[in-house]
Amino acid sequence: MSILERPMRSLFYVPGNKPDWIRKARSRGADSIVIDLEDSVPTAEADTVRDTIAGSVRACKEAGQPLVLVRPRELHRGGLEDIAAAANGPVDAFMIPKSTLDVVRMADRLLTDLQSTAGILPILETPEGIVDSLAIVRAGPRIIGIFGGGGAKDGDPHRFIGFEW
Repeated sequence: MSILERPMRSLFYVPGNKPDWIRKARSRGADSIVIDLEDSVPTAEADTVRDTIAGSVRACKEAGQPLVLVRPRELHRGGLEDIAAAANGPVDAFMIPKSTLDVVRMADRLLTDLQSTAGILPILETPEGIVDSLAIVRAGPRIIGIFGGGGAKDGDPHRFIGFEW
């Protein structure tokens, strides 16, 4: 069964630097576990997490977790290395932060080079990503949907249009 055939009603985010939390998350009944490397992992711990991420993904899948996603850091801030490390595990998809058409194409090229079958779930968090959303979802067969991420107070879209809380 492919990722597109499974419901993704609930996403359980778990910091990638907390192996005990990842282990516990598997028993919580969420449709998907998102191992987060972006916001929850301090930069100083990035290399350590990269050494263990594929094993964490593998353990989740072996324990019967239907969907395992990884949210790497922004691609120009270490995310390409995050993807390369995690792609060694049976990742269902990567949630790509701050997605633009160029960013999604870059992630797709890397996954192709790594011979990974993982999908891409772009997170639209910038005005450029929102404007390019149609081109992003048409960027290739790896794109399994889009995820909106522009609701944060003082987020990029709010600053772009001049919205104030």
